[in-house]
Parts: sequence; structure tokens; C-alpha cells
Amino acid sequence: MGLFNSLGGESSLPPEIVMWGQLDGSLFVLAVGTDQALWYARLDGYAATGGTWGPWQSLGGTVMSAPRAVRSGESSVDVFAAGAHSELLHWQFRDNAWTEWPVSIVNRQPALAQPVVWGGPGQKWESLGGIILSAPHAVMFGELGDEILVFAVGTDHALWVKAYANGSWRDWATLGHTLSSPPCAVTWQRETFAVFARGTDSAIWYTMGSDWISLGGAFSSAPYAVSTSGHIHVFAADTQSALSHCSWDGSSWSSWESLGGILMSAPTANGFPEGDLIHVHALGTDSAIWRRQLVGASWNDWESLGGPFLSPPATVARSPGSAPARELAALGTDHAVWHAEQFDP
Repeated sequence: MGLFNSLGGESSLPPEIVMWGQLDGSLFVLAVGTDQALWYARLDGYAATGGTWGPWQSLGGTVMSAPRAVRSGESSVDVFAAGAHSELLHWQFRDNAWTEWPVSIVNRQPALAQPVVWGGPGQKWESLGGIILSAPHAVMFGELGDEILVFAVGTDHALWVKAYANGSWRDWATLGHTLSSPPCAVTWQRETFAVFARGTDSAIWYTMGSDWISLGGAFSSAPYAVSTSGHIHVFAADTQSALSHCSWDGSSWSSWESLGGILMSAPTANGFPEGDLIHVHALGTDSAIWRRQLVGASWNDWESLGGPFLSPPATVARSPGSAPARELAALGTDHAVWHAEQFDP
């Protein structure tokens, strides 16, 4: 598997990876098990310097989509996925533990004038309702990073959002349009969010909370976006399966440029907040994970990271101030989760 090492487990859906802790010092990898529950493994430190992954542990639930995790504080993580009834499920990590919500049990004995409700055995997930047709995508938003926005495609194929602010969840709200791919969202300079998706015309469309605007083109995959201090970068596979890229500098969008390759998956990408040091990944025709790197204004050639895999990697970039590292987690052809760690020069 080239640079990758197996974390074991068994899943049929792509995993998720998220960093947390002081100096980005810890990682969670999350995956859906064969029992359809959400499972996680934890790494404290870096694999390259002696850190070891803990065992897989179950967080329960009945999960029908790949999970999406967002770091919601220095040492807190929120995780989202579609449930058995297409509702949005939520898991929360706070104070070095996973939150438990009580199960409501209703006593309906005829002798009682009113049903009695009390907290039963705890569960580590809560339902946020809705009926979603895509995997959710979540971001932190606001000057203080105190609002969580969760986006998904609804039964009308429009974009819907569930927002957490001031200590509570708001009702579902629609942002409209008609989408033909799952959404991908980013926040830029803390006070701007942007959501991207493929439209029914195969172009990439985006909204920053009001009107939808087309970025044009014709694409065969969902888009993937990543933000830095100076740009939002958007990637997608075109109708010839080549990687395409465009970027926003705060006032205008660049034209789409082709970065070549033959992609057998939608792309994924990571980047550090400061500087345009972007890594883009996708599955190639050999089922290996391939990467292109943007360094400043120049793209390096395609490079194979090994394989074979069933999914492109979920990926994060951590510790930009000390030892910049790119962390990847992907689903192998053995249905195990595989992890790779690379340090920037």
C-alpha cells in the first residue's frame, strides 16, 4: 500500500479523519462498521514519532452515509451522518469524552393519567431530524467560530442547512437550487461560508448564503473545496475525467484550468490556513491514490501514493507552526481503513 499502514476494521463506506487537541496533537478516524454503527480510532501525537493508534471503539447508531466530522473547538469534535430513516445524526466529543444523550422511555400504563418520561440508558448520538438524500457536510462559522453549519441535499434535491448557534440547534432551512451532487462547504476568513455542488446542467454552482451562481464547466464528479487565507480552491473531475481547478481571491474567480490525469473518483484536498500549499488526491485508473501539489503558483506533477483503494482519502493538514503534516485515511480493497502520514519538507 505504499505509504499507507492498515488500521484494520471493516467498512464499506469511506472513512473520515479529523484533528483536535492542543497544537493539533490528536486525530480521530471514523468509519461505519459492518453493523452499520459509527466506530472510531484515536491517535495522540504522530505515527512517525512513536504515536500509536488505539483500538476501534463503537459509538453506536445506525449509519447509512459516510460520516463528516468538524473540529468545533481546541479539544472538541462534532460528527454527522445520515441515519436509518435518512435523518441527520450527531455525535459530540467534549472534555475528552463522547457525550451521552438519554433515551426517552415513555410509561403508558392505563392506570396513569399522564405518561411518565424518564431518562433511560444513554446513547452517544442524537437525531437532528430532517430527511437528507446525501452525506452531510459541516463547517464552523462566525468570528468566534461558535456556529456549526451542516449542509445536505433534501428530498426536493435542494440544499438544506441545519445551524447550531447560541447553544441550540435551529430549525432546518432551505437554501434552494436543484443539485445533482452532494454539497461541499468551506469557511473563508471566518465570516464567509461558501457551499459548492454540481447542478443539473453538470456545471459547478455555489452560494454564499443568498443567490446561487454558476462557475460554469461540465463535470462528472462532485466538487471539493478548500480554503486558505488568500483563496478558496475548488476541484472537480471534468467530463473527460481530468482534474479541473479554479480559485477565488476575494473579488473574482479564475477560469477553470485542467490539471490532467484520469480520475476514477471525486477529488479530495487539504491545505494550511496560511499560504497556498495545497495537496489534491484522487483514485487513478490503477485504483491507487494519486496526488498533485500546489506550491505557491506552481503545480507539481502527478505522484502515486500507492494502492489499491476503494475510496479517495479523507485528509487534513495539521500543525502548520511546527511540523507540518498531511494525514490521510482511505478505504482499502480489503475494506479495512488505511492511514498515511506525510511531513512537508
